[in-house]
Amino acid sequence: MALSPEQYAVLREQFVEVIHARYGYEIHEDAVRRFHMSNAKTKIISCPARTSKSYAGWKDVLPDIFLHGSLVDVDPELETQIIWIVVPNYELAKEFDYAYQDLVERREVLGFDYNVVEARKNPSQGDMRVRIRWGKNAAGRDVDTFVVVKSAANEKQLQSEEVDIAILSEAARLPEIVWSKYLSTRVGRSIWPTTPDIEAAWIHKLIEDSADDPRLRLEHFQFTPRANPDYKYDRYWIEHAKAENRVDAAAPPTVPKTDREAPSKDNGHDCFDELTQCRAMKDAGFAEQFGGLWTFHRGRVMPIRAEESRKGEHPHVIDYEKPWFKHADVHVSFDYGYTDGACVLFWLVGPHQVVLRRSIYEKGIIPDDLVEKTKFVIKEMGWEGRVTRMVGDPKKPEVVELFRRRGLPIWDVDKKAQVDRKAGHLELMNYLADNPATGEPTLLIHSDNPSIIDEWKTLRYNDRVKNKDEGTHNSMIGDDHAYDAARYFVMARPPVETRKQRTSLEDSDFARVRKQIIEMQRPKRVRTVPKPRARAWIGA
Repeated sequence: MALSPEQYAVLREQFVEVIHARYGYEIHEDAVRRFHMSNAKTKIISCPARTSKSYAGWKDVLPDIFLHGSLVDVDPELETQIIWIVVPNYELAKEFDYAYQDLVERREVLGFDYNVVEARKNPSQGDMRVRIRWGKNAAGRDVDTFVVVKSAANEKQLQSEEVDIAILSEAARLPEIVWSKYLSTRVGRSIWPTTPDIEAAWIHKLIEDSADDPRLRLEHFQFTPRANPDYKYDRYWIEHAKAENRVDAAAPPTVPKTDREAPSKDNGHDCFDELTQCRAMKDAGFAEQFGGLWTFHRGRVMPIRAEESRKGEHPHVIDYEKPWFKHADVHVSFDYGYTDGACVLFWLVGPHQVVLRRSIYEKGIIPDDLVEKTKFVIKEMGWEGRVTRMVGDPKKPEVVELFRRRGLPIWDVDKKAQVDRKAGHLELMNYLADNPATGEPTLLIHSDNPSIIDEWKTLRYNDRVKNKDEGTHNSMIGDDHAYDAARYFVMARPPVETRKQRTSLEDSDFARVRKQIIEMQRPKRVRTVPKPRARAWIGA
């Protein structure tokens, strides 16, 4: 009879120790040992480059292969085992090199009785597969183990049968759709060895979600260079010094150099100990490639500060109410999409600052429901009568008209100005910059908006797009629904007025300025009859 998950976990733990010992696989870091002993459905390895993550990823699959073969005589219903190594391109399939070596070239190490049916290693032709046969099950069908390399560049390859185990090689370089559309629906267990990259924000989001929800059965493991006994530390310390210099150059002038952290002269400190406060790890590029950390600072579109990081800097995210909030007018902006997402932002506008107080951020919501949720938030927050301006998605006039018909004060604004991404981006950056008069950012974000904060922290520029303009759509990677809604707000927001001046929509400064612009643009009348000359007095 088939083994239960609990029985399989116990047997697997025994096989891990035996198989690794027979193959001479040495573990040099506790995080690597915990990784191999974990029975999580999804295991993500975050680590610097050249720290044996691919090697460890394959060695985690090897015990499952031999455990499967040992069950031929125990489980009468045992089927063929399928293992995929999914890579950005065939040249990066390092895990298959280890698989070929262990299963084909070192076949006699363990003495297991299996036949190598296929062994192909042609990366240039995309033909990389090993097939070993364990025997027949009770029904007389062959029980095999397939190890096959699949390229993410050809999505059709990923549309196939059920897969027992998948290794997502260099997972941060794989598009999200590879996992969400193809692999998540057909893979039993998966291993993701990767070096962090800002373009893989979706992986970091999964890691964060798993910390709050154990039902995801996902575990994250952080390797360091200690995992690889042959790691080239001379290169590490050269790049370490460069990173320290970059951090020193970027330090604010308000911090005297004598007060900064002393440099690491002997290279003897532990960069991976949080108590050390390694200065080089404050450089985003170094932290990613040599520290294996998810930083999300390099290439960010929205340079928001979630907390104070340096002396004199004020965070954009706050978790308290300022006194002027209770008297502020409420402005609303929205960006609508059904499959990709809809976002409604509720702004409190003060004399010197604006704050994103609440938001709606959902996928698969129809316009009618979005209107009702918008009305609910306004009522829940006690903002009836305080909503003075709403600006909608200029590319969705039908949704804008629906808001208007439902009694919400949608404003007609310059659509060309709204859709100008570059101008809107620059204006949004002005809002995020510190106001010299107050010393604080003009735009604040309340912590009640975690989805917006996550989007703005991870939205980044696409390094593969050359000659990109600031704010253009194809130059960015990641969701940008809240970003677009914020652009619509800043491009439509009029100069700050007082309540006494805003007695009605028709008498507001915004309406008055619009009338002045219309008058200035109206063609001037040209005289067609010469002006009569003054008559002289008769007899003069």
